Amino acid sequence: PNCIVEIFSDSGDEGEVYEGQATSNEFGAFTFNKGASFAGPHLAATTTDSGGNTSEFSMATSGTSRYSVIQEGNNLPRTQLQPKQSNELEDNRIGIHFSPLWHPEYQPEVFPCLVLDTKYIFELGLKRVRLTINNVDSSNLLCPIDWSKPEFSIDPSHDDFITSIADNGITITYILSFWDKEYVAQGGEVQYPRFKTEEEIQRYLDFVQFVVHHFKDRIQYYEIWNEPNIENTLQWIEVDDYINLVERAVPVIREEYPEAKIVVGSTSELSDPGSQNYLF
Repeated sequence: PNCIVEIFSDSGDEGEVYEGQATSNEFGAFTFNKGASFAGPHLAATTTDSGGNTSEFSMATSGTSRYSVIQEGNNLPRTQLQPKQSNELEDNRIGIHFSPLWHPEYQPEVFPCLVLDTKYIFELGLKRVRLTINNVDSSNLLCPIDWSKPEFSIDPSHDDFITSIADNGITITYILSFWDKEYVAQGGEVQYPRFKTEEEIQRYLDFVQFVVHHFKDRIQYYEIWNEPNIENTLQWIEVDDYINLVERAVPVIREEYPEAKIVVGSTSELSDPGSQNYLF
């Protein structure tokens, strides 16, 4: 929306000849009439937003790429679907998942132009969010666990982000993944499969109590672990130990927040034989 669209033509796809420009309206629609034939048979375009950021060339096209009549006699430009904002909608069970909030892209000192922003969530009309401040898994090479980030304190920016989501009528599920960072910082080593000792279980229960106590006024659902069936990683919890962990964690959650909805058994996709074996 409200971009400058520059149009180029060429015999190939390099956009050699500049043909002119137009400005899109608030819906992203624009028209361009050169008043003469284009120099080349193939057209490509770039867009430049109000901040001066220019896109790559669009894919070169030739002729009428597609034409259809939706409403006879309606010559208004076609526009993208404009969904209602999240706070205007009843629960549609459409949602989004993201983690961790500690992702490098969200750190202003590293990427100063990128900040946690709920605007796109609300504009899409989403009513469900599944998230965690921590990493949701332990084996993502693109976003490895940051062992320097605490698990027993909440960054104010994360607090504000979650509050904004809740204030707009969105149901939140918080994934209670825990990497025992404080124990590691003190010289401990996290073993897998997880939760074989009472000491490790107790540290997890302390973490669960901390998170639920802090967010119980904003977050309704709490998910006990993500993909415990992923073997040979810090996510891995053997079935009997997972059942025991759930039996221990549920009373802690209920003590802090009796009305909480508790999610269990969140394995990887059911097409994975390992997930089927874990559950069934």
